[in-house]
Amino acid sequence: MEQPGTGGDTLRDPPREVGPTGTLLGPRPAEPGPEDTAYVEAVAATLAHGAQDPSSSPGPLSGAATTAPTTILPWLTPDGAVPAPQPRFSFRQRLGAGAAGDVDLVLDNDIQRPVAIKYLRPTAEQGEMLLRFADEVRTVGHLEHPNIVPIHDVGRSEDGRYYFVMKYVQGETLQSVIAKLAAGDPACHRTYSFAARARIFGELLRAIEFAHDRGVIHRDIKPANIMVGPFGEVMMMDWGIAKLAGRAKAQAGVDAPQRLIDTGHRGVLGTPLYMAPEQAHGASDQRSDIYSLCAVLYELLTLRSYLRPKRMITEILAAIADEAPRHPLLVRSPHQSRVPADLAHFVMKGLAKDPAQRYQSVAEMRARLQRINEGYTPVQCPFTLHKRLVSALVHQLDRRPVISLMLALASLAGLFAATYMLAAR
Repeated sequence: MEQPGTGGDTLRDPPREVGPTGTLLGPRPAEPGPEDTAYVEAVAATLAHGAQDPSSSPGPLSGAATTAPTTILPWLTPDGAVPAPQPRFSFRQRLGAGAAGDVDLVLDNDIQRPVAIKYLRPTAEQGEMLLRFADEVRTVGHLEHPNIVPIHDVGRSEDGRYYFVMKYVQGETLQSVIAKLAAGDPACHRTYSFAARARIFGELLRAIEFAHDRGVIHRDIKPANIMVGPFGEVMMMDWGIAKLAGRAKAQAGVDAPQRLIDTGHRGVLGTPLYMAPEQAHGASDQRSDIYSLCAVLYELLTLRSYLRPKRMITEILAAIADEAPRHPLLVRSPHQSRVPADLAHFVMKGLAKDPAQRYQSVAEMRARLQRINEGYTPVQCPFTLHKRLVSALVHQLDRRPVISLMLALASLAGLFAATYMLAAR
């Protein structure tokens, strides 16, 4: 799927960097101010517990270079000898790259399993980028949930780089799934029916509802940050620009500086193609995540963005505020049938420009989606009326099978009688 490219800045915003996937990274890193001193010291104490000499010259990870201390478990060779210690992590492949750091797939030689390591580049290991890195560690660290990727370890590498170790989630991103569906991949369409897509979205809602209940706003929900595993598991990834508030701030273990909690005065954070109108102006709350969730669902259902194609980020930001999305019932794809009416109306409510007109919580969204899955959808058009009537008949058949069977037989008898009378004439 297309991602926003490079573009200009919005009025009154400071200069911003744009990552390779279109994520606005906020103001360029600055040295921490006096209010950050205690936080930086706490970060250093937490992340440097396994550090080597921090003055060593850091270099890029390549080949089988290590990113952590050596192994500690005595693995035996085939002849029974204990080999010399080897690097704890062996590089396998690059999984992703960003403006501040990279994510690699490595083999944990002690546990003998693949894991993912996210580490900061040397140029980002100071100032605001380090604060965000530590903030991501603490944020994910207290979000223990089946739909949120867990962190296993944190520290500094032998060459002095900060890193944390995550579960390696096999599978593919939702962005890749949408691209295959849009290309008409038959196997992908068999796997990801509209019902299956609604199930994936329901799992995603569980993750975000859990985070919101703990005062964490993701702020960068997009298909590229959502993993779908081989067993149908759904994982919300990349909490690097999450916003902490209230109880989440207290649970982080260290009082974070106010600028990591408040938004709106330090520039825009998020990915333009999926951000809410108010987020584009530097403000966000739980309803901003709800808008992003529905932007993702719109694309998952229709296989295209809810915004018409744009070339510049400034055009995207303007469209977020003013452009009304085309109703999913009117969007046709050559590779699939029409979007189910109940899901089409469901997603449109979450894309309201005014936050007060959207769902006010993810819990409300999950409750409505559950009702849709059970057939109790609000009547909003002839399609939803027909579906509601059919669903009501099915439920009556389950609850009163004898009476329903008698009514069905009576209906068939009436149909045969009418057919006979018409033939007699």
